[in-house]
Amino acid sequence: MPCVPVESLTSYPSILGGRVKTLHPSVFGGILGRRDQPTDMEEMARFQIPEIDLVIVDLYPFEETVASTKEDKAIIEKIDVGGPSMIRSAAKNHKDVVVIGSKAEYSYLENLLDEQKGETSLEQRRRLAARAFEVCAHYDVVIAKYF
Repeated sequence: MPCVPVESLTSYPSILGGRVKTLHPSVFGGILGRRDQPTDMEEMARFQIPEIDLVIVDLYPFEETVASTKEDKAIIEKIDVGGPSMIRSAAKNHKDVVVIGSKAEYSYLENLLDEQKGETSLEQRRRLAARAFEVCAHYDVVIAKYF
């Protein structure tokens, strides 16, 4: 599938040592924009925000990092901020956006897109959204337990 580097949407490079990449209105506006709301679509057009229909995020490997080191600094840097934010945003807007928050969902999505010629149903997107919220909840619980 053709992909667009996030820097081409935001006009910003990854900054602050990689801590800020996706936290930008061009990304979140594209994910959260409601396709059935004329004012949303007008604002997106005015600010040149593209419609983002598919969000796939691989979260930073927090659990693996905790298991492999006791170095607090390394562990803290594996707390993903933008990834869960994009997952949650896409899941919230599942009416218009497909969200994948785990590699475990890749083959399911691939099969859906193959079988349905690139289309998904609202029920399928809702199911993926529920799974995405579960992924974020688990991620947050692991981080909370670490602290």
